[in-house]
Amino acid sequence: MRARRLRTDYLDRPLGIDLRRPRLSWVCDGGLRQTAYRIVAERDGRQIWDTGKVESPRTTHIEYGGPALRSRDRVTWSVTLWDETDTPGDQESSWFEMGLLEPSDWAATWITADRKPAKHRRYPVDCFRRTFTLSRPVVSARLYLTACGLYEARLGGENVGDAVLTPGATDYRHRLQYQSYDVTSLVREGQNTLDIDLADGWRDRDPEQHRGRGTAAGRHQARGQRRTPRLHCLTPLTKLVLTPLSKAAARPETRGARPLDRPNFKC
Repeated sequence: MRARRLRTDYLDRPLGIDLRRPRLSWVCDGGLRQTAYRIVAERDGRQIWDTGKVESPRTTHIEYGGPALRSRDRVTWSVTLWDETDTPGDQESSWFEMGLLEPSDWAATWITADRKPAKHRRYPVDCFRRTFTLSRPVVSARLYLTACGLYEARLGGENVGDAVLTPGATDYRHRLQYQSYDVTSLVREGQNTLDIDLADGWRDRDPEQHRGRGTAAGRHQARGQRRTPRLHCLTPLTKLVLTPLSKAAARPETRGARPLDRPNFKC
């Protein structure tokens, strides 16, 4: 008997989760019934948790029980199952990666277009661009991004991720979802270009702070703001955190960018 369809909080190899005690699950393949399991977890190549052989038929909602996880930790976990004859099967593995768990992880600042907005007026998409240079090969790179509005991101002209209408519908006054992207394959030695487009987003009650479309009666929000992305590159010798996005692209439809004084919610 072996474990199949390993999941972390119902997700297959999730990137950027924020539950500090993720729940693990699987389904059984082969044999008549599971009589025991063993979970082993590793971080940075070192074992951090071993349940030992647990006599149980349980296959869902098994909470991670190792040491506290930190922002950006990547954990590889494996499962061994025993069947009704108490015979162990082959080990199966999966992984999950933590997102940004602390407000201090967001080192970037909010930026917005430099225009002075007016109510009841629609604006074109705001386009932001940042170029940066890497002098060494990149082993791993992540992009964490959110906005008060809808965004699309590109690195080197390639779309970042396949999701649409990001970051998702929430009450901007209290909570924003953010996305974590593995952009290792999109960054390279030499010059790189990050482009982000910001458009009208979900309904919000504060027209002075957000860009978005209002009620069906036709009221439109007046201001756009976004949290700047932070790109974390890990090389064999050092960790690089790139300069926060702070300028607009030099394109006809693009205005300058200015930081907003404060976000009105907690991450």
